[in-house]
Amino acid sequence: MKELKSADLGQKSEILYLGPDLAAGPFPTFFYFSISASESLTLCPFNQVVLDLLSFSKEKNIRIFSATIPGHEEGLDKHEAIKYWAQNILNGVDLLHPFLDDLSFFLNALFEASGFKENELVLGGLSRGAFIATKLATIEPLAKKILGFSPLVSLRSSKEFEGVSSSLLDRFNFNQRDLEALASCKMRYFIGNNDTRVNTQNSFDLITSIAQVAHEKRIKGGSHQLLITDSIGYMGHGTSERTFLEGADWVYHELFTHAT
Repeated sequence: MKELKSADLGQKSEILYLGPDLAAGPFPTFFYFSISASESLTLCPFNQVVLDLLSFSKEKNIRIFSATIPGHEEGLDKHEAIKYWAQNILNGVDLLHPFLDDLSFFLNALFEASGFKENELVLGGLSRGAFIATKLATIEPLAKKILGFSPLVSLRSSKEFEGVSSSLLDRFNFNQRDLEALASCKMRYFIGNNDTRVNTQNSFDLITSIAQVAHEKRIKGGSHQLLITDSIGYMGHGTSERTFLEGADWVYHELFTHAT
């Protein structure tokens, strides 16, 4: 495992990375969201896709970033993160949009500092991290490639949001503008065929809605794939080693084969 480094380009969020120093010039970049920044990059099984990608690219240089997503700061229980989101939204506190804006600021600062070249960036995430990655792509034009494992795509369908009535919650739906932004992206989602934690149908509905918008608006350049596998783990919400490996292979292909 390469040395874990801290990235500070003026953003508020904790962002860590593996790979060459930022001053070393542009390199293909994978930004991965799961839990805290350090655990996403170093704690198994959350970092399995990171390990696989490092193995694939051992003859090439790559940077892999992660940020601590809300609810995973020091002192908070990572198993209660979605409940933490729900409690804050119920109280009128928007944890997520300021976080997304901060990530967008960081990506632009990194790009302006020649940290990566256009089309050499993939966003990825596991469960709630996939939600963060996908939502970030709706506001950040630099983000055109998205990988999601067992993606959470509808907060309202999560058990933690049962009974939560708030206009703020509606801001986290994927609206028409979001769908149009994602229509030109390359997306690959992996979901279990009976994931009752995030609801398999939600991923299907999102991907088909994006594809429909792309068709209706004649938006070119996108690819929207949903790979359904046998569910494993609690509530069918697990991700297998093979699935992580397939996801890492897709990221490697997009970064090193399709890069321009």
